[in-house]
Amino acid sequence: MVLTTVNFIWDISRNLIVLLKADGQLWKWQTLKDAGSLLFNTKNGFVTKLFMPWLGFMRQGFHPSQHDNTHLLLQYSKV
Repeated sequence: MVLTTVNFIWDISRNLIVLLKADGQLWKWQTLKDAGSLLFNTKNGFVTKLFMPWLGFMRQGFHPSQHDNTHLLLQYSKV
């Protein structure tokens, strides 16, 4: 899982850099500030929101059934 996470971050970052460079936004302060807020905002940042569940997944003995996901099962069984 660690290797998958590293590869995912590498691919996303590489593509993002190419796109920002093509738009001329790569080294602009506002772009870096917005990216930092999006990733590390204390309430809704992607990294801060997902870090604890990811860490739980890395715990020895983890099994997905240890997390209550009945609301998701009910939601998608209606489809």
